[in-house]
Amino acid sequence: PTVGACRAAGRELPDHGETWNTPAPVDPAAAARGELVSTWQLRSLPLDFTRRITLSGATARFAYALTNRSARPAPFLWAWHPLLALLALRAGDRLRLPPAAKNRRPAAPG
Repeated sequence: PTVGACRAAGRELPDHGETWNTPAPVDPAAAARGELVSTWQLRSLPLDFTRRITLSGATARFAYALTNRSARPAPFLWAWHPLLALLALRAGDRLRLPPAAKNRRPAAPG
């Protein structure tokens, strides 16, 4: 839940968080349904991060969920920045996102 190593909520948080360089644990039941679902229990914060990938033809859908295992609020930052060069995009290729895909900020607690 970070962009750089920092201290938040009294805890040391690693650069880019914990999931980016951790193997994705694949849920076998979801895989049997044709979905790739991975859930990481973070060590630095009481959060579970779940990623669900589904394919339909040439469309890949990514859905994410963050669950707080604590009764107290937990700070987090999530930023998706794909490494598009790794996807072998070529001139003329297009990445289409739905209109709802834009910068979002959650409502302030309150």
